[in-house]
Amino acid sequence: MKHYLLKLSCIAALTSLSLMSCKKEKMVLSDITPCNLATDYSTHPKHTTYQTILEKYTKMGIVGLSVYIKKDNVVWQGSSGMANIENNIPLQPCHLAYSASVGKTYCAAAIMLLVEAGQLKLDNKINMYLSADLCGKIANGNEATIRQLLNHTAGIPNVDDDPNFGTMLFNDPYNLTRETTLSFIYDKKALNSPGEAYHYSSTGYELLTLIIDEVTGASHVDFYRDELLKANNLSNTFYKESYSTLSERLPNNYFERYGNGKIENISKVNFHLQQALTGSDGIIATTSDYGIFLEKLLNNEIVTPSSLEEMKQFIPTDNSHTEGYGLGLRVRNSLYGPYIGHGGRSIGAGMDLFHFIDKNTTICLSTNLGTYIESDLVNLYQGALFQEIIDAVFQ
Repeated sequence: MKHYLLKLSCIAALTSLSLMSCKKEKMVLSDITPCNLATDYSTHPKHTTYQTILEKYTKMGIVGLSVYIKKDNVVWQGSSGMANIENNIPLQPCHLAYSASVGKTYCAAAIMLLVEAGQLKLDNKINMYLSADLCGKIANGNEATIRQLLNHTAGIPNVDDDPNFGTMLFNDPYNLTRETTLSFIYDKKALNSPGEAYHYSSTGYELLTLIIDEVTGASHVDFYRDELLKANNLSNTFYKESYSTLSERLPNNYFERYGNGKIENISKVNFHLQQALTGSDGIIATTSDYGIFLEKLLNNEIVTPSSLEEMKQFIPTDNSHTEGYGLGLRVRNSLYGPYIGHGGRSIGAGMDLFHFIDKNTTICLSTNLGTYIESDLVNLYQGALFQEIIDAVFQ
């Protein structure tokens, strides 16, 4: 609730969003083109059921939806709604989607690859890899470990909870970088002693990419591209590529500013924020590539079995112990058994990527409607829609 109220405090700042985006270097938003899947999924036994669900919710106002479902090694992909309202271009499964916080799972996998290579240890303190000056400005900066950054027990404040960060996010996003993001937590009090309690913090994942930079002696961008994407043949996944490289497959992004069903195009802002944030965000891919990544990860094709077991050391995140967080992975219980993966919310997109362990099923659902602030449409996306898809898969 606290996080939600802090987001609401930023709404007053949103009135300048469209004007602000026009002052920057022009970014053409009409480049996206129709694309076609290599496979026709219309013969899938539940094609009509799945497609009808997506169309039901886009008719209710969610701009665009794309989904990848793989159950017992049988795949279905589909989409509904618009990739570009202004030019009447439908959203298709071969178009790209923003990860938002699903990017944390990629970051955690990259860290585990460095652990396997002997370049760092999970229980080493972060001050072994980050400068004394930086660690001295961050709560628990000289006590927290890499593991604690990964599972959100470091006690480091979450920049998302700072209303001043929210104001910058909406009023001055083009000046947001990893460095300015971190500055919002400088000299703030710790949320808890390291390892004492779970407090979700995107800030920790921004620090993790700085650690990758330091350990590799290069840029984490190259490490991501080489060791996560190319090494696993994720040819429809991108990290920190230019807009011109992606524009033909990258949908526009829309935001419901006032919670009244009226939306506006915020594609320029959303793309910049995706470029500015690192370990907590940053991935762009098709829903199928997201699904394939999670399947490979959970099948020990990206990290070793021992690394995966480390990632699956879940700590409770709620009092009823129905949810847990590991190293870049979240687990929840459902009527269909536990599911593992991650979700993501941003001002111009939303994503849910999960694998149902007992059902051999992976689902990736994405939208190009902003999900950062609650509204009736956002609640439909992350509530009724997600549940209806799950029910259709398993019933």
